[in-house]
Amino acid sequence: MLRLNLSLNNPWHNDSKYPWRDLYQGEWQVSKHTNLEVGVFFYLRTLLEFDLDIEWRGNDHAGPSFECTVLGLQFRIALPDTRHWYYSKNRWINYDDAAEMHELYPEHFQ
Repeated sequence: MLRLNLSLNNPWHNDSKYPWRDLYQGEWQVSKHTNLEVGVFFYLRTLLEFDLDIEWRGNDHAGPSFECTVLGLQFRIALPDTRHWYYSKNRWINYDDAAEMHELYPEHFQ
């Protein structure tokens, strides 16, 4: 697993004056548990950023992603898994297994 992040933030950024803005966000299902996500955002807190993550498993919604930001304009593309990670068993949660769901979320079965 690899994650590389290089960024240069704007120390004078004011969230109330220049909030985060979604310019475009799209999501398409490419397999049973994987989506393709594409987004373009504007946020002046980050001036320059390069982020590459190729972690396929081991955490919730793992999957490769790439982000690039230049002067607050951010482009993001990702292939996240739609499932959550079962940390104590080191695998994806099986939502079709009723016993496993009862063990993980007992408050929903009272």
